[in-house]
Amino acid sequence: MYDNESGLYYLQSRYYDPVTGRFLNADDTTYLSYTSNVINSNLYTYCCNNPIANTDAKGSFWLTLSYKLLFHNLFGSAFIIEYYKISVASSIYNYYYNKKFHFNSYINGQDFGDAAKIKMGFYNGDYNGCGWIATYNTLHTLGSNLVQPYNIISYFELWGCILNGTFGVLPDAIADYIRHVGYNRVDEYYFPNINDINIYVNQYRSVIIYYAHSSGCHYISVRYDSGRRGYVVYNHFDEDTSERYYKSLSTHFIESSYTLIALICVK
Repeated sequence: MYDNESGLYYLQSRYYDPVTGRFLNADDTTYLSYTSNVINSNLYTYCCNNPIANTDAKGSFWLTLSYKLLFHNLFGSAFIIEYYKISVASSIYNYYYNKKFHFNSYINGQDFGDAAKIKMGFYNGDYNGCGWIATYNTLHTLGSNLVQPYNIISYFELWGCILNGTFGVLPDAIADYIRHVGYNRVDEYYFPNINDINIYVNQYRSVIIYYAHSSGCHYISVRYDSGRRGYVVYNHFDEDTSERYYKSLSTHFIESSYTLIALICVK
């Protein structure tokens, strides 16, 4: 929110000076763990000190504008306007279409059942459902049983879907949604050491892992089971309708040649 008297922008907990490109007070020190980049370690900067190319609408983690600029440059303004009209119409349709699907337990196997039929953007759950399914499964672990897929997807379609779900949903949008429904202790870690997955998961009630495999990327929801001293994974494989259990996630990821991209951790 712009303050006419001071000439500053108010972003929830901090004031930003657009002249100097700095906040008047430092950001939360927990964000120092996101990257080893020296510039991004300056907690008074905005968007890794590059507000022209990056954006941070939520005040939690900056996102590049490059894919948006590329999209505009490739197709032109006239097409973009029509594209957004179609996107809004699609979001409204999907909201009412998805409201008929309700779940009372964890979702596994997005290629089957109602999970495969639910729509996000222009696609069904069997194509791009892993993001909203991981979000739902994590909220189910946390005890938020009233949140249904249509709530989650409606939010993602407004903020977070890439090209109407063609490339799924951004990790930061998932973290923002979990904060949106009342969980304030949500930490994001990008490109962490694969050997440290167990350490991260052990510290949180539920963790969403975003990783790359041989044929694309995938989101899963995991939790530590203290009784079995191992890790429960939900919707790990599209065609597997049961949860998976591993004694060590780090070992499993290394043996599977997965590339770890992001962890969204909820206390």
